Amino acid sequence: MIRAKSNSVCAAFCLRFHFLIAVFCGVRITNVLSRHLFAIFLLFSSALITQAHADEYSLIRSSSVIGRNFGIPPVIDLSTDREMGDLNLVVESLFFGKNLELTGSPNIDGETFLGALAPMRLNYFASDQLQIEIGAYVGLNYGDDESLDISEPLARAIYQTAPSHYAIFGSLIQTHWAHDALRDDIDIYRGSETGLQYRINSDWFKSDWWIDWRTRETKSDPEVFDGAGTNQFRFGRLWIDAQFFWTHFGGQKNSSGVVSNNSTAMLGLSYGSLSDFGRQMGFRFGSSFLVSSFESRTAPTLTGNGVEYWMHADIPVDVDQSVRIFAKHFLGSNYFSLRGDPLYQFDSYTQCGFDWVKTIMPNTELELGFVAQVADDSFMNTFQVNLVWQNGFQLRNFQSNPSRPFLDSPTIEASDPFDEIVPLPNESEAVIQ
Repeated sequence: MIRAKSNSVCAAFCLRFHFLIAVFCGVRITNVLSRHLFAIFLLFSSALITQAHADEYSLIRSSSVIGRNFGIPPVIDLSTDREMGDLNLVVESLFFGKNLELTGSPNIDGETFLGALAPMRLNYFASDQLQIEIGAYVGLNYGDDESLDISEPLARAIYQTAPSHYAIFGSLIQTHWAHDALRDDIDIYRGSETGLQYRINSDWFKSDWWIDWRTRETKSDPEVFDGAGTNQFRFGRLWIDAQFFWTHFGGQKNSSGVVSNNSTAMLGLSYGSLSDFGRQMGFRFGSSFLVSSFESRTAPTLTGNGVEYWMHADIPVDVDQSVRIFAKHFLGSNYFSLRGDPLYQFDSYTQCGFDWVKTIMPNTELELGFVAQVADDSFMNTFQVNLVWQNGFQLRNFQSNPSRPFLDSPTIEASDPFDEIVPLPNESEAVIQ
């Protein structure tokens, strides 16, 4: 594992962090603006110390391609006037750029992602509870003009088992609310996920469980699949997160002899504003405890753990744009995750950054983000830019009137994805943290 060189400084930071939280909780600041400016001050004061690394995930919430959410993203819900038999064309496009400037460790390399993702499909409402989607998931890395880098079928069935409960078969909704130490956010650039999924998006409980079947076993290659679950309990201002991620290599009939399992888990506790990222001023702070285990036939079992402290403040600039300022500090020992951000292998880090999201026109969001850090006595940074355009077009209805005229495409209000979305019959809002 990568050993940080300033553990004593990191320990001092933790004491300082706990003291600041105590002060923050104990001091009554009646003026709303003053309270949140104080939170921003804490974020930056905690971010100016020793090791760090990039943890820059997207804050776009309305997409099924990028960001994190629970339930069904609004681009799939489409409109409130749907009828059984409706056939819709759903178009999503993500133009992305993400640059990881990582130095200071021989085990971790920086990388640049620049390209586009475009899942396009036909969406058919077979009943009030069942949607069928058939299409293609395509992607292109700029600079590689010979062929599409991602060209995969998209086939998905979404069955609403109860209000706010959705069973998904086939192509998964990849915007999992998973901690970066368990699942690296750059996975979205590498292709689609297929398997089984179950999502819950109630007011007090939000959950996403899935199995991603990555590689089918052959005579020479082992099977590879991920099993994961993310759960969030909301009790007013107090939120509790419980997550796990398991990656398996193995099988019974292949000749490779490879059998290994990597298990990671996270338990988190946070306190803050009831509002999520969007038009309202807000703040939240908390901590997460992480554990990992890696076992194989050829090596002894490796176990590790870590704890992370974090804070963020949300600042609405106007009705169409908001900024989140955040800071984190991590202390760990031998933590290891095959699917997580490899930079969590550092024994400690501290970081700070911001993320800005603006609705530039209906159904279109622009995002800019930056994270600065120092890790193992080396300065590192991450920059990201995302442009998302998405829409649904109602084509015709095959149940009632085949000559039904083309309807205007519904507008997906993405400027504040946490505003209430008017629910469809027997459906809940599709918004999340």
